[in-house]
Parts: sequence; C-alpha cells; structure tokens
Amino acid sequence: MLSRYEFALKIASEFGLDAGLIRPIATSELGQKANRPLRAGLLMDKFRSHFPNVPVMGVGEALQLLKRQMSGPRN
Repeated sequence: MLSRYEFALKIASEFGLDAGLIRPIATSELGQKANRPLRAGLLMDKFRSHFPNVPVMGVGEALQLLKRQMSGPRN
C-alpha cells in the first residue's frame, strides 16, 4: 500500500517531474471542510474473486501505460 505522498512521488518519477516540489503534510494542514479517511484505497480480493481472468496492474505498470497513452497519437 502506498501513502498519497508516495503515490505522488511515483507519478513525479514516471513523468519526469520535480519531486522536490512534493512534500508530505498532515491531513489537518489541508483545511478541508469535510473529514476524509486517513487511509483510503481499494481492496482487490472481491474483484479478483469475481473476475479471476482480468489482470490487475501495479502502480508502476499503470503509470507507464498512462504515460504511453498520453504521449501517443491524438485524434
């Protein structure tokens, strides 16, 4: 599992962005009007049990695919 901070660093790395601009902060520093869960994510067990033949990508692989799609030909 990745924190939001770690996820942002992976995105910066994959897309060649300045990871130095990303800093971890406490949720309380965000000043959000509504409470948000501290830990959010997807549990894949149920998905995998219902769709055993559908491959599930890891974060790195999914970011690489997104990057390829974004740099591909535009219609």
